[in-house]
Amino acid sequence: MNVTLRVPFDQGQRFYKRLLTSLLPYAAIIGIVDDESWTTEATHLSHALLTKSERRSWPGTFLSERDSRTVSEFIFTATTLPDVLAWILHHPEAPLPSDVYLLRDDGTALVTTISSHKRSWVVFLEDEWGSWLAQNRSLAKILAQNSGPDGAVTPFPGLLPRHMYESLNVDYVRALAHKLDPLLTASVFSYLKNGSAVFIVGGESRDVLEGRFRVEGGGDLLTDGRYLWRRDTADYVEHYQVGIPMEAVEYFQSVNWVPPRLTEIELAKIEEYVWVDL
Repeated sequence: MNVTLRVPFDQGQRFYKRLLTSLLPYAAIIGIVDDESWTTEATHLSHALLTKSERRSWPGTFLSERDSRTVSEFIFTATTLPDVLAWILHHPEAPLPSDVYLLRDDGTALVTTISSHKRSWVVFLEDEWGSWLAQNRSLAKILAQNSGPDGAVTPFPGLLPRHMYESLNVDYVRALAHKLDPLLTASVFSYLKNGSAVFIVGGESRDVLEGRFRVEGGGDLLTDGRYLWRRDTADYVEHYQVGIPMEAVEYFQSVNWVPPRLTEIELAKIEEYVWVDL
């Protein structure tokens, strides 16, 4: 079973830099999204870093086409990951990039930070958790104390636009297509269709990939109290088997593929969180 821990934003950059360094042995790729000012500072990194970096779109960054024109998106491979973190640690006055992703060599996320959502979290595999905990108990204590704000829910990477009234980014959805085990399609589809509505956007959404379907209220936000998704996410699962985080699928299965019913108070807290923080 995976272990998911929220990362507190109020601990400061020193704590976050310590955390990233402790997770370096488990990561293969670092994804960085930030504005041009950080990218300019990063040019002081090694020549190898500059020549091996590749500018490209990164699924899950929640960037609309408008926002994409004002940010720089980079992925650094494992050969340059130590250079990136070493530079960060040896320049204590320099801020971290606003969005950071540490990923394993199979592309699964170890750390996801989305500054615009004021949220970051770490997802350990079972064997990673045991070895990391043995060496980082002080960091683990801080993480364990952070339960997140009331009503906090986790959006599915790549399947929510940056602004709830915008359309999905076709590149991100295409990158997630056919990532879900086809044997799970029916169960995941049913689960997502039966979430509780927490925010009504209204209108009709259309399939951004091939125009196969339209969904009334497709942009409405649904939840099970733990995760957050658009109403039309189920349709993308049905037609394209889009991938959602494995820890979410494991949770769906643990509750027998039926979303928990939420009280009015719980829904009100989630609605407030979505409105203020997302």
